[in-house]
Amino acid sequence: MAEEYHGQNRTDKVRSKPDPQSFRILLIEPMSPSTHVSIREATADDYASYVRLFAELGLDDVPINAEKFSVEMAPSTLIACRGDAVVGYAHYRMMSENAHLSQLVSDRSVRRTGAGRALITDVIRRVRALGATDIALNVRPDNAPAMGLYESCGFVPTETSTHVRMPWAAVDRLPPAAIPHRAEVRPLEPAADRVLEGRFQLPAGTFAFQRTRQDVMLAAIGDRAVAAFDSTFPGAYPFRAIDGAHALSLVAGLRPFARAGDEMVNLSLGSSEEVADALFDVGAILRFRTMRMLLVVA
Repeated sequence: MAEEYHGQNRTDKVRSKPDPQSFRILLIEPMSPSTHVSIREATADDYASYVRLFAELGLDDVPINAEKFSVEMAPSTLIACRGDAVVGYAHYRMMSENAHLSQLVSDRSVRRTGAGRALITDVIRRVRALGATDIALNVRPDNAPAMGLYESCGFVPTETSTHVRMPWAAVDRLPPAAIPHRAEVRPLEPAADRVLEGRFQLPAGTFAFQRTRQDVMLAAIGDRAVAAFDSTFPGAYPFRAIDGAHALSLVAGLRPFARAGDEMVNLSLGSSEEVADALFDVGAILRFRTMRMLLVVA
């Protein structure tokens, strides 16, 4: 999965304004004094509810399959219920002492009743108990109601990230001069994790967590570029590079591992405008931008 960054697919021209609905964390409603929602842990049997609620995000991405849901998602997912009906879920993950709220959605029937706030509150309680020092999430920066809710919960905006869709055909057209570091792409060794996490200001444990996921490969160019590539999404989160040449070289290095038939790859670039511009210049399509928000819970 986005991580980590599933969002609405776009067919706009490069640099066009993304659709207001293209964000990963769905708008969370203000608290209502009368919310009859209970929170419980997810099980593999919640897969059908997950698929139904995933559709509420308005995305054209495909939900993960039942096996991945059971193994990767259910153990760190909370379910919101009204009576016996599942009306929402929140998925979080732990990375060393850092937590990330990666999916949050509620059914239309409980919007503006506090279901979203109840899920956030329970996630915060649980990650604190697991030893997290902070928790982060991503939200569209122009989504003022959601930003306001997160800020009311104590989250603080930190940085804006750009998410793009890169046509593999554009990668195939890159001349050798545009990808001078292509031959340097190598599997990321665990010993290099901390160096790259520090260089690109990623939470400690980011790459150790990615190694626990099915279908994810980690690739790097020394300490100058790194990606966690899931060919089944398909996408790379995170995808970081010190400059455009390293970014283009890294995505070219991922190309041989793409699934047959996939036409594009999603890339989460972080805040580097230079890297984004280099990809836009060769045909990348803007998907959306997100604001990273952080809450200290220790």
